[in-house]
Amino acid sequence: VYYYIYVDKNNALQHHREMMMKDPERFKNMSDKDKDWESVRYGYFILISNYNLTCEEILDRYFNRVDIELSFRTSKEYLQLLPLNKWTDKAVRGKILNDIISTIIYCAMREKISPSGESIPSVLGKSSSLMCLTDQNEITHIETPTKKVKEFAKLLGIEIPGTLDVNAFRSQLLTYQ
Repeated sequence: VYYYIYVDKNNALQHHREMMMKDPERFKNMSDKDKDWESVRYGYFILISNYNLTCEEILDRYFNRVDIELSFRTSKEYLQLLPLNKWTDKAVRGKILNDIISTIIYCAMREKISPSGESIPSVLGKSSSLMCLTDQNEITHIETPTKKVKEFAKLLGIEIPGTLDVNAFRSQLLTYQ
């Protein structure tokens, strides 16, 4: 059995700030040693594994698992929001399949993007600013991407076209079915 101790600095600092705001007098009277402890106290967590991995590998596996659990928790919350008459077997299976596919794509994207030091939400946020206009012939004209967006697309092996024929794209999708 292997134990990995990790300090989540964001979580630790959030609780540290809350403690300082909640009881400033107590914080003021604390020794420097106690203040140091309080600054990390709520950020510690221990991962236990039967694999001997590097810290980076175990954290990557942990956070991948968290992403998958978050996706399925979102699915369960979605199903709780649906009116009972929408809970068909087909709707539930479709939602689960969609979440599995989304998780696979998310993990694949993260694997390719992580060497750049960027997060997937950051990449998607920077990439979502591409403007698209569709003309009367259903040809979509795509704005020229920024240098950073081009770099992300290259990492993912995606070529961003200048235009997209929507009808041809639909036909192509239908041939895959």
